Amino acid sequence: MVCFTATIVISLIALIGWTTGFLVLSRTSERFIPMAPSTALSFIGLSGALLLHRAYPARPPVNVVVRGAALAVMLFCLSIAVEISTGLPLGIEKIFYRSPQMFGTVALGRMSLITASCFIASGMSLLLMASLPADSRRGKSMAAGLALVVVLVAAVHVLGYSYGTLVLYGGKIIPMALNTAVAFLFLGIGQVVLAGPQSWLSRQFAGASTRALLMRSFVPVTIMMIIINGWIGTTIFAHVVNPALTVSLLSVLSIFVVLLVSSKIAIVIGERIDRAEEELSRTNHELKDALATIKTLQGILPICSSCKKIRDEKGHWNQIELYISEHSGAEFSHGLCPECLVKLYPSYYNADKKKQGGEGGE
Repeated sequence: MVCFTATIVISLIALIGWTTGFLVLSRTSERFIPMAPSTALSFIGLSGALLLHRAYPARPPVNVVVRGAALAVMLFCLSIAVEISTGLPLGIEKIFYRSPQMFGTVALGRMSLITASCFIASGMSLLLMASLPADSRRGKSMAAGLALVVVLVAAVHVLGYSYGTLVLYGGKIIPMALNTAVAFLFLGIGQVVLAGPQSWLSRQFAGASTRALLMRSFVPVTIMMIIINGWIGTTIFAHVVNPALTVSLLSVLSIFVVLLVSSKIAIVIGERIDRAEEELSRTNHELKDALATIKTLQGILPICSSCKKIRDEKGHWNQIELYISEHSGAEFSHGLCPECLVKLYPSYYNADKKKQGGEGGE
């Protein structure tokens, strides 16, 4: 939600700049091209639809609105892309800004082809998330993949602005504005997160597994180190005469950061492994204790055919109930079956039978 809100805020500021004529709000510097009004409106429409989808993902009426917004943005940007690519005078953006000023060799207030392509990818990502079932791993992975493409394209432009190497400036192709690239970063990251843990990309980072922990730790650090090294090399050390000194200093900085992160991760993973080993050892001891208390009877038991005594391993003859009790967990409760009761206690049996017969006669 934070990412989509940030995208809307950036776009609203740009729109205010266009409506008030204070174009400094639409761009971060006089040297940079501003965000076009059509771009700002597309951001607001797409981000608003994403906020609705996040807040009410299972409501069919909301999904209809979300899919409609995604399709509208996609068709709008597709028409702009066709106009730019073919030169057809569709004049769609004249609705927002009729007489554009020039910024070098390109017109102000017009969406770039790269921006339109990113909107089409973002709209397709939202359309997949709103149309497919929530548990569709393939659909979520495709949606996250499209959003990741947008993030990568935006990151290239943001890095270009950061390093002072402006992408597509000076030619006849309209470049992507800096605030547009930043807004796409927020939008794309938000869509990747919104795709949820079902997507392939999120599964690499989510959860408590060691793999996820390593991914969450090393991937951001690696990205930041590459960005910082590039920025330092193109700004702070740009005028250093000795290139070897620059490389050496950046290498030392990278090694220090990697060692710091690695030691932190080693501590966390080491504690997890220690806890797992302690738990495994405790479980093994409990299992051994449980197995030690289990007694089973196996093999052939020598038993007397007359008195039914059983011979043990020492050659002693034991009562069958004593032998079974000592070699298993069974216990005996003695009683008499009806046949033995007649044989051993006939008087008691007859008296009991007469008593039962008398009660039945009544």
